[in-house]
Amino acid sequence: MDDLVKSSYQYCYRDEFESVVGDSDSVDLAECESEKVVRVWLVDPSFQSNLSWAVRKLQDAKLIIDRYGFQFDGMGVQRGKEPFEEQAMLSDKLTVLVNDIGIAMKKLGYALYGGKVYKKCDKAKYTYSYKCEVEAYVNGLAANELFKARLLKDMKRVIEILANPFCEVIRPLCVDYNLIEVNDGRCWSIKERRFLDDAIKDKDIGHVTPRAFSTYDATKEVEPKYFKEILENSLPEAEISTFCEDFLKLLNHNQKRHKDRVPCLIGAENSGKTSLFQPLLRLIHHSHIATISKQRVFNKAMINRFTELIFIDEASPSTLAIDDWKILTKGGYTACNVKYKTAKSFINRCPMLLTAQQQLEFGPEDQPAMDRRKELCLQESA
Repeated sequence: MDDLVKSSYQYCYRDEFESVVGDSDSVDLAECESEKVVRVWLVDPSFQSNLSWAVRKLQDAKLIIDRYGFQFDGMGVQRGKEPFEEQAMLSDKLTVLVNDIGIAMKKLGYALYGGKVYKKCDKAKYTYSYKCEVEAYVNGLAANELFKARLLKDMKRVIEILANPFCEVIRPLCVDYNLIEVNDGRCWSIKERRFLDDAIKDKDIGHVTPRAFSTYDATKEVEPKYFKEILENSLPEAEISTFCEDFLKLLNHNQKRHKDRVPCLIGAENSGKTSLFQPLLRLIHHSHIATISKQRVFNKAMINRFTELIFIDEASPSTLAIDDWKILTKGGYTACNVKYKTAKSFINRCPMLLTAQQQLEFGPEDQPAMDRRKELCLQESA
């Protein structure tokens, strides 16, 4: 225990010395071991009441406390009357460990969202992007000597807590799906279709993130290049503007209205259909796309509150049961089976994109309903 106290004190002493003097290399840490005075530096004002209560209890135990610029508040004095169970929360080892992980994540530019670990993007002012699963992050953190001993005891419980999609023990990120950050901290507003300065308030930086970051220079002329070539080579001129409008609507998160038409790219093999989908992968992480391929592996449970897009590649009438085709393309209320649980109902508002090698023929009874749900884009040879 004495070694841990010395190690903690040396770390804090070096950090404080560097913040005041600016050079931590000149401090002799060996001299710190003879220091028998515990120093507490209040950094976050939100801990004022807790520290007031703790100091009061230490003084009641006859410890000598010198205070510099720190005043008791009313809440701190009142806490002495709280029941033991409430007071014990401050010293719960698991609570302290999770709090310390939260502090480390914030300091190192990490955050939680949907039970996943996100990291601040290089060169970005606001944006965080998916980094890894909680289990991988916590195991990596266990290699740090400051966390190793504690995590080896409670690693499974910590992972269970942080990997829960609804976890708010550590404040999770809030994603602004309307914003895409580009160079120099500017953000493209999908709704307004223009670039914004200071799109996120200073107080929300680190808590609110745009949906994606792109190394794009907003001051330069747009050069669509390959994307433009595919459209010009694959679609009739009259349909290009319609496709572009439908394409931008795929970024309208959770805004699909009931029976909005679904864009369907129809063209021969190697005509460039799937290539048109690639730009979306720069803005939407693949884990947030419910993809249905010709292998026909699909369950509506793939769609959840984090799903941003439904993509059916090389579709055919047999890819899905006709009831699933109607439910997915019309949007709205539906339900899905969940393993070992009762069926879960939800409202599907996810944008959707289809590709196919030929027009989808569903049979005379179902064809009219499906035609009302699709916006066809017929591709020529690329």
